[in-house]
Amino acid sequence: MWGFVFEKVTPQLIIDRSLRSPFKSFVHEHHFISIEDSRTKLIDRVTFEPPLAPLSNPIAWFVRYDMKNMFIYRHQKTLEYFSDSVFTSL
Repeated sequence: MWGFVFEKVTPQLIIDRSLRSPFKSFVHEHHFISIEDSRTKLIDRVTFEPPLAPLSNPIAWFVRYDMKNMFIYRHQKTLEYFSDSVFTSL
């Protein structure tokens, strides 16, 4: 089970830190960068330490790879959601 707190919330940045997770530490930064009046770029930055570090450090590459794919998928679904629901109704 995951539990987290928001450390910072602004229009340009949200930072959440895990209190309970499968990781020894986990920080997720959501950066919102205005491109145009109606477009925003979202950049996710994740810093983590695997459980049982440093013994589990050799698997960190797999976790990074898996997370990268997860965020690619999430960004695609977010784009699809907003493209279908918001902009098509204008």
